[in-house]
Amino acid sequence: MSRMFGSTAAQNPEEAMLSRLLQAKQDEVKQIFGAMDLSGDGTVSRTQLEAVLAAQGLDPSLSYITSELDEICGPDGMSFATFSKLMHSERSTVFKRTLMGELAIPNFPDFCEDVVKIFEDSRSCQSGKNATYIPQLANVDPLLYAFSLCTVDGQEFSYGDVDVPFCLQSCVKPFMYTMACREHGVDEVHKYIGREPSGVAFNAFTLNSEKKPHNPMINAGAITSCSLIMNDVPDSIRFAQVLEYLSDFAGGSRIGFNQPVYLSERDTADRNFALGYFMQHEGVFKEGTRLVNALEFYFQACSTEADCLTLARMASTLANGGVSPTTHKKVCDIETVKSTIQLMLSCGMYDYSGEWACTIGLPAKSGVAGAIMVVIPNVMGITVWSPPLDERGNSARGVDFCTRLANHFSFSIFDQLLKSSSKVDPTIPNPERSIRYQPVTAEGLRMVSGRDQASSSSSNSSTDTGKHDRLSDDDENDPRAQRKRVRA
Repeated sequence: MSRMFGSTAAQNPEEAMLSRLLQAKQDEVKQIFGAMDLSGDGTVSRTQLEAVLAAQGLDPSLSYITSELDEICGPDGMSFATFSKLMHSERSTVFKRTLMGELAIPNFPDFCEDVVKIFEDSRSCQSGKNATYIPQLANVDPLLYAFSLCTVDGQEFSYGDVDVPFCLQSCVKPFMYTMACREHGVDEVHKYIGREPSGVAFNAFTLNSEKKPHNPMINAGAITSCSLIMNDVPDSIRFAQVLEYLSDFAGGSRIGFNQPVYLSERDTADRNFALGYFMQHEGVFKEGTRLVNALEFYFQACSTEADCLTLARMASTLANGGVSPTTHKKVCDIETVKSTIQLMLSCGMYDYSGEWACTIGLPAKSGVAGAIMVVIPNVMGITVWSPPLDERGNSARGVDFCTRLANHFSFSIFDQLLKSSSKVDPTIPNPERSIRYQPVTAEGLRMVSGRDQASSSSSNSSTDTGKHDRLSDDDENDPRAQRKRVRA
């Protein structure tokens, strides 16, 4: 009989304990496999494997997941021998991590249920008015409301009016900053732009003591960022490159352009033109900058368009250290990401940024179209969209939603320093939650698969899925590997 699973009579206590642990592991592997083997013929169909992934917010149609399933699942399904080898191997795959509860949010359906409740509770916030200085924004239905999230493992969920596109407006500013940094480097960019909160309105005529815009998250700084991007190429090629770059952040999702908003913004841009000439007079711009060209490029960037999930994917790429969770493409280097989310934390919410940092404690950027993009480093990106704005220019209902979210979950970077027993940490599996969402148990998988609970399919119907494969856990620059070490 195998020494691994045979009698322990001749073994010393350490060997006996190891054998028992290995036997328990093998028994659990058999139970998990049995929970997925709906036909009882010793194989698990590809359809069932895809259902297990989809139940945790992952999109089985993504190319890297398809390749992984092709590798472990033949035409007749996956055998127990293949499954056992996969579960006992050192290799990290998305399917194994799903079963072992190692995704960014292990109990994903429960988490989404909680966020939906927070979202519905925040509907009670009825304050705010649409932006009026751009006529097209004033005409947007103020009752539209949606949120989407995308984790660093590509788990996705959307709820509300998620199919309605909106202009990015100031939510594009962090990405234009990263684009300028990609071309020139962080240090070079900050020869022209500061790093301090301004403490005044986002379109104020003010510079810091070094005669620089205070930061790249306000109009003056964003115009300067745009002035540094690809000045040696034709305007059409430059803007096409911007759309491609933003799409890379969004995992390949399409980024649109709203021509009426662009024309409206340009035609009502007296203050931004005046701000540009003020900065030119003060010597802010790099030598050779074409001011009008830079301003029009800035208006174009603000008029780019996306939906809630697309912007959440963009935020998740920042949360994932510059690597898109759904394509694995490295879009931005880690130092630029670090600088960007630091600036979003301190300066991303206009002159509400200080209050936001103290109460929410997460990097974020708002825009006057009503979107708030939130980055939870190493965990996820979230976008909430509601057009009515408060007196500071942030989405009133969006701020209320984020406040409730921060009060319920220990997402704040400060919560991570001082653990609060009153808040939920959804990155840690919780055995007290609904068992059908415990992916490491046979019973949980059986319920997800529908053997014991037919309603599980309906509970997943609102989940918008998508995915990404984990980089090596040995890569010290990989935020997911760092998260795993912190949990351990």
